Formats: sequence, structure tokens, C-alpha cells
Amino acid sequence: MATEIAALEANATWVMAPLPPDKKSLGCKWVYKIKYNADGTIERLKAHLVILGNHQVAGIDYHETFAPVDKMVSVRTFQAVVASRNWALHQMDVHNAFLHGDLNEEVYMKVPPGFYVGRTSMSYSDYSLFTLRKGSLELYVLVYVDDLIVASNDSSAVSPFKEYLGRCFHMKDLGVVKYFLGVENHTLELAKGTEVRDPERYRRLVGRLIHLAFIRPDLAYLVYILAQFMQHPRQEHWDAALRVVRYLKGRPGQECFAYYSNPVFHERTKHIEVDCHYVRDAFRDGLLTTVHVSTALQLVDIFTKTLGKEKFLYLLRKLDISFLPTPT
Repeated sequence: MATEIAALEANATWVMAPLPPDKKSLGCKWVYKIKYNADGTIERLKAHLVILGNHQVAGIDYHETFAPVDKMVSVRTFQAVVASRNWALHQMDVHNAFLHGDLNEEVYMKVPPGFYVGRTSMSYSDYSLFTLRKGSLELYVLVYVDDLIVASNDSSAVSPFKEYLGRCFHMKDLGVVKYFLGVENHTLELAKGTEVRDPERYRRLVGRLIHLAFIRPDLAYLVYILAQFMQHPRQEHWDAALRVVRYLKGRPGQECFAYYSNPVFHERTKHIEVDCHYVRDAFRDGLLTTVHVSTALQLVDIFTKTLGKEKFLYLLRKLDISFLPTPT
């Protein structure tokens, strides 16, 4: 908490001031988070000071808020381009998410719990992907609130740039990227083993897994990864595919039970309307509602991430995947 307060004061985020009689002050709270290394060990304990902006009214207390949050498709495209050009990819973390923006509204905040300091601020920028081109040099920065990844076609330009960011903002250099926003580079991409002697076997096996994934959504992410190496499968890819087969043999009766439900209902759901305007209208009419879903309960993780056994089995249950009786 002391580190967070020191960083906010270093950026001149606030000034101490008496509360005018016609103004109201917002509360604040500390949010604690444990930062982990790529191997799962604890890297550090982190504290964020968060103002209770939910007490403000849009259009009265403020008109626009913005934080640079990139889309996951941008992250994957960015990493694909970096990999194809064989660039080094580095990561940085801002000690606090305050940036040098302009605040047009007056905001008064109560003293943070445990400290004798005063007002806070909010900031906004424009885009999440920043590009620098100077002669033959290309340098890119992808921003997700207080996390950054940096890539360049000239590796010698990365270190001076990171030092420059460190002078402008209180930041920590995390080195070469190992894990970013739940996207972790699996080792199959780096496989250097011998190529499979009969690649058709690998393709037939993965093809069957693709078909099976329609009733086994727990295979979606695995099949997505294995299908990337159909052209030139190596021994590591074949071993990974056999591991999926062993997983299937251990759970022969596990299927998505909903696929066996009323056939009429199945016909009705063949063509689901996904148009954003339709969803918006349904929300406006009260047919849909939204609720907060914590990070630990994100069902989509089973389709997009490499998970530990405990969380993987938990998400299977949330997807209503049942162990059906196995025929003898």
C-alpha cells in the first residue's frame, strides 16, 4: 500500500484540499492481488487504491471514462505477427494505472484507509496499440490497463525504450513475455523433434477429434492446438494427440448431456440469432439481464486456456458435462 501511495504522489495524482461545503467526497478502498510468476510461485503482493466511482452518475458527475483495453483478437494477432517475424517480445507492468491524462471534472475523494492523503484522479487515452516507425525501425506497444507488451524489429531498441517508459511512469520490467492475459505460449509451437513418418495418421486422428469435439466441448482447446500442426506434425505433436486419446479412454461415458435433450428443442437452436442489435433490444426489453462473473468462474477458459486439473474438472461440471453409463 505504501508503494501504491508513493507512486500516486510521484505522479502528482492529487492535492490535499478542504472539502467545499457544496461538494461530496467519494469513498475508496484497497484491492489486494497476488502476482504469480510463470511457474506458479508468488512474485509479489500488490495493492490497488480504487475510488468508488459507482456512486457517480453518468452525464452529471462525468461524461466519459476510458481505459486502454485491447481485444483478445488483437493480442493473438499481435503475437502471431511477432512470431512470424521472429521478434523478441517483452512485458512491462505499470505500478499504478494512472496515466498523464486531462481531468475536466472536479473529483473529491476521502482519505485512503490507513493514510493521510487526499484526492484522486482518473485518466483516459485513445487506443490500445501504439506504433512507432522511424526509418527502418518498427516498435509496437500493446496496452491492457497497466500491463504492456513491447515488440520491435530491432531488439537493441527495446531496452532504451523500456528505460524511457520507466522514467515517465513508475514501472516494472518483467522481461521476455511468458504469460499475458491468460494467453500462455505452449511448448508445441517450439517442437524441434523429428517429423512424424506417416503424417496421415496424425491428420486422421485429429480429424476424428475435431468431429468428437461437437459433443465433447472439453476437447475444444486441445483440438484447436493440435489442428495447427496438420501440415508437418512432429513427434511431440503426435505424443500430445495420444495423450488426448488416453484422456478419452479414462472417461468413455463423459458427454454433453444437453445434446441428447428434446429433438424439437434442438431444431429451434440450430440457428441462434447472434446479431448485436437483437441482443441489445432483448436487454432493453428486460428479456436478458447481466450479472458479474468473477475470473475464477469464466466458463470460456476451458475453450481458450491451458488449465490445471482442479479448475478443468470444475468447469466441466459447470458445462453440464455428465458421465453417462458406458455400454458393456
